[in-house]
Amino acid sequence: MKNLKYIVTFYVVVSSINIGCKKFIEAKLPVDQISGPFVFQSKQSAVLALTGIYAGMAGAGANPSFNDFAVGERGISIKAGLWADELIHSSPFQEDYVNRFEDNTGVGIWTDCYKSIIYNANSVIDGTSRSNALTDADKSILIGEAKFIRAMAYFYLVNFFGDIPLVLTTDLQSNSSIARTSTNQVYDQIILDLKDAQGNLKDSYLSSDLYTQTNERVRPNRFTATALLSRVYLFKKEWRNALDESAKIINNLTAYGLTDLNEVFVKNSREAIWQLQTNALGLDGLNTPDGRVFLDVASQHSLSEFLLSKFEPNDKRRSNWVTSMNGQYVPFKYKKGRKTDSDPQLQSEEYTMVFRLSEQYLIRSEAEAQLGLLSDSRADLNVIRERAGLQAVTTNIQSEILDAILRERQVELFTEWGHRWLDLKRTEKLDEVMSVLTPKKGGTWNSYKALLPIPYDEIKLNPLLRGHQNPGYPEQR
Repeated sequence: MKNLKYIVTFYVVVSSINIGCKKFIEAKLPVDQISGPFVFQSKQSAVLALTGIYAGMAGAGANPSFNDFAVGERGISIKAGLWADELIHSSPFQEDYVNRFEDNTGVGIWTDCYKSIIYNANSVIDGTSRSNALTDADKSILIGEAKFIRAMAYFYLVNFFGDIPLVLTTDLQSNSSIARTSTNQVYDQIILDLKDAQGNLKDSYLSSDLYTQTNERVRPNRFTATALLSRVYLFKKEWRNALDESAKIINNLTAYGLTDLNEVFVKNSREAIWQLQTNALGLDGLNTPDGRVFLDVASQHSLSEFLLSKFEPNDKRRSNWVTSMNGQYVPFKYKKGRKTDSDPQLQSEEYTMVFRLSEQYLIRSEAEAQLGLLSDSRADLNVIRERAGLQAVTTNIQSEILDAILRERQVELFTEWGHRWLDLKRTEKLDEVMSVLTPKKGGTWNSYKALLPIPYDEIKLNPLLRGHQNPGYPEQR
């Protein structure tokens, strides 16, 4: 594949990511990239390689195109929100989001996951394993982080594109010609990676020396891998496994707990399982790219009536997580927009939330309902509802509890990492919702649009992808 034919490089922003008053990474290396063989000769540079992946996902100033996958106007939260029933785009581009016959809407997800995350994670796994300069303890953590982030990238790829090439090496020749792997096989690899990550990572959050514990939640720990694993089991309908994994996090009362709604998305929130730390040189001036987009006075993204109508009366999330701007309603989970030089505080106040505790309650609640543990399911669901100021769900009918959980996910997790779009897909409600929604957005709905088209350039350059475009999409322009 074109995007895998690269010498091993890691995009980094050196001396720009702060943890409290200390710099997350302090290394005198070039600002744009460092090459493979050098990276694994010291712990500092090996850690920097992984940090470069996280910095890129967070919207690193050295390579703003990373925003195509994770954050900002072209990131998953906004793209998937526009595809689904969460967001409305005020410009003519709205039709592009609901029709999606071209590959431009998904190309960034594909490119950044393969080139900027998976390939570099494979390089960390390979280079760290071969290194004679790193201790076994350091290798374990580095490989654990790399396998976690590789699993996360594959989770989104398989859910947006279906069967995909499974790339597990840095061999440029073999990587340039890989056929699509079945979704089940990709999920098997995701689960294997996450179990390995659980075994390698520590319970605590570590600083860049991989030893000192820190209050910053910007490097993955064991519970970060567990959070994704519980979600994967939910998607695979392995209810008992989903319940067991989510319980590991919920029961860790020392590290995690639900917070006031206005404190959820601040940096190092107790609800945060993992966050992305925006760097000082980025386009967002130390706060989150999503906050910048939504709170920009010229923002063209607003919450849809489809979503707003789902909030029950007196839902505190409606008053705390939604605000009005220029006559339209926008997400207000992140309350800080772009910071400027005139701001009195030079450090970030908010980080991009990736995994948080409330999702784990909702995962466990759904798994319990599917297993017939209805009382337990209601209890977990009502923990989230109680924080929102809503009355408890009391029904004893399984289907009604499951419907209530899906509604709760809609108003709890809106505009976060494509949850709504993926929930509609996995619960087989996508056609039902989109057949009504899409015409109102100016498009037409067809079931094949549940998957994105494989980018044309990838098909052109990879002979084993030719003739294997997702159904409904043309293979060539």
